[in-house]
Amino acid sequence: MSRFDHIFLLLDWPDENLDSELGRHVCYVHKEGKHPKLEFNAYNEEFIWGFVALTKEFTPVVPNELHNYIVENYVEKWKMEKEMGEQSLYITPRTLLGIIRTAQAHAKCWFSNKVDQTDIDEAIRLIEACWDSFNDQLEKDKRNVFGQTGN
Repeated sequence: MSRFDHIFLLLDWPDENLDSELGRHVCYVHKEGKHPKLEFNAYNEEFIWGFVALTKEFTPVVPNELHNYIVENYVEKWKMEKEMGEQSLYITPRTLLGIIRTAQAHAKCWFSNKVDQTDIDEAIRLIEACWDSFNDQLEKDKRNVFGQTGN
């Protein structure tokens, strides 16, 4: 997701039940040439293509009054990291662009030409989830290095 500067760390930990389920699924698809019947109603391909086509009709802009909200949030993140005594690997000026682009994409999904605060809050939440995925793994790695177990 480089357009938005989001990177999520996804790890595949061994899990006998999930691994068996995945194995059965892959073998079914390979043998049958289609996925097994789902337990829910998924959106069909035509719906997805139509939805994406509709979103392209919108060009959301961030109103001036929300620019300060974005900047204040950015500055607050810097302060928090400085107070924690950690050098930032994540908060950079590009983070601002990531927030804006993600907020605009979120607004498009709601067929809006105007970004509102909920779009910005969701963009910030997604960026924080990215950071958390790395921080969680760093904590697990530290525990493993010092002889503690747990995933």
